[in-house]
Amino acid sequence: MFINNGTAVCGDACNLNITSDKAFSDDQIAGAHYLWWIVYPILLTCCTVGNSLNLIVLIRETKRSSTTSYMIAMAISDIVILWVYFPLFLWNISSAFRLAYHTKANKRITTSFMIGQGWIQETFMQFCDWVLLTFSLERLIAVLKPLWTKKLTSASTANTIVVILFVLSVIFSVEEFVKQLEKGQPRWIMKWDEVQFGAEMTMVFVKFFGLLIINAVLIMAIAKRQHRDIGRVSARLHRRPSVRTWNTNILLLSSAVLYLIAMFSSLCVNSLALADTLGVRPFDESAKKFATPFCNITLLTNYSINFFLYLTVSHRYRAEFRRTVLSIKRPVEALKNSIRGTVTGSQRRRSGREHLVAKSASESRSSNNIPDPSGPSAIRTSVSETHM
Repeated sequence: MFINNGTAVCGDACNLNITSDKAFSDDQIAGAHYLWWIVYPILLTCCTVGNSLNLIVLIRETKRSSTTSYMIAMAISDIVILWVYFPLFLWNISSAFRLAYHTKANKRITTSFMIGQGWIQETFMQFCDWVLLTFSLERLIAVLKPLWTKKLTSASTANTIVVILFVLSVIFSVEEFVKQLEKGQPRWIMKWDEVQFGAEMTMVFVKFFGLLIINAVLIMAIAKRQHRDIGRVSARLHRRPSVRTWNTNILLLSSAVLYLIAMFSSLCVNSLALADTLGVRPFDESAKKFATPFCNITLLTNYSINFFLYLTVSHRYRAEFRRTVLSIKRPVEALKNSIRGTVTGSQRRRSGREHLVAKSASESRSSNNIPDPSGPSAIRTSVSETHM
């Protein structure tokens, strides 16, 4: 991966001190870094919202498969990769979040944080890319060897593979963390750093061309299989499994295409850097620093828009998303109806009490108009009776 900590921080990285024959000026390089920090919040928002919804859909899925496990692993990795840059974003946009970098203690703290951030970033980037590569390889084997499909596509097998890939990613990126712990940079650390640089550069090409070859073979295998099944009765009888498999293949191929497009700019820059290291062709340092923010944008776009890509290309995923939204909407509406019913019931009881009070008041007023048997008229009647 071409993203690194030194070029990610623009606050002090823009003071480059490059020789006068550089290809890009300091202002151009600083402008490129500022463009990166403008685009980053947009990518972070898309990644957080999209992958959170993606996780809700995947976790609520009743029938788990290897596809679910791989997509959950990639969604979690995407969120971690984007959020690991947030402290650096705050550090760059405002001096309130910036330490007094001139003191040795704060400089050590900042450097340690950047190294730790680089380790986390590299670990989850390698993990996400390896999961996508493994997912592609699984689909290819499932198409070429259909009898192995049941074992390969089980959720338990995929979960085991995900754990193994994460451990390998941590081990592969641990050199960034070891450099921070060692003082004085002993010789074996310097040698490890050279080997690590070669391994990371090699891994960029292995992942890019490996994913390209696997998915190209997968497309050819799917096309050949569909051509063979045309007109067969079995194709009509097994229509539902074919639709499910087709949706899985579409999800995978769209993710692979997005990854290849996003990785292409980084691949070109890494190729120039490798040619410079081997002495084949010099690579201007200012050009490398100018290209880094654009590589950052294209790379992190790959980890930000997967959810929206799934909604676009997969009918089955859209149906699952609608079911998830409806399942969340029903309890909310039920809660609103219960609250509304409680309010209506209390209003009904209040109006009933008011009606009873009004009725009793009217009855008391009507009772006051009835003549009293012990009143004057009664007395007069009794007097007349005595005269008779």
